[in-house]
Amino acid sequence: MKKLFYLFLFASGTFLISCSDDDSNDVVTGVSGVLDYGDATISITSGLASDYSAFVEDDGYSSYDFYLADGEISHTTTDDIFDGNPNQLVLIELYQESSSFTGGTFTFTGELIELSNYAAIENSDSEEIAVASSGTVTATRSGESWTLVINLTFDEVDEVGQPTGNTETLTGTVAGNFPLRILD
Repeated sequence: MKKLFYLFLFASGTFLISCSDDDSNDVVTGVSGVLDYGDATISITSGLASDYSAFVEDDGYSSYDFYLADGEISHTTTDDIFDGNPNQLVLIELYQESSSFTGGTFTFTGELIELSNYAAIENSDSEEIAVASSGTVTATRSGESWTLVINLTFDEVDEVGQPTGNTETLTGTVAGNFPLRILD
């Protein structure tokens, strides 16, 4: 019986160790900025970037997604899974007619067609609360750091994604070393 007890302890310890977080789940720091959204201020404290170019390169495009959060955000490098505790998450999806993403100024028209620039604001429940209808984002790279200058108009949406008729602007600058995930 004593051997069975020790075998149980060993198996339990092995299970707990194998289920613990590892180095592939990185908490992101090093990105900061202030965004004004209507009368509110969103203090960006973390961010991520994803390179989706492998999915659109056959069309002659490259694509980067930038995730900007006002709280801790982390990701696993092997899955498209995000964790953390942000109250607001700003997603900016940019397409460029080039084999690799180099940045530039990107225009938003609000058209939800393939290979169009897209931006959304999500709440802490991962529900979209607004979608960009017009404006620009300028993405500039210096070494490993990106600077995003944002000047967008958003249409607020209800719980099923339909416009409510309310619009707000999102303006400001966010900069830092965005950890990059290359998805293929």
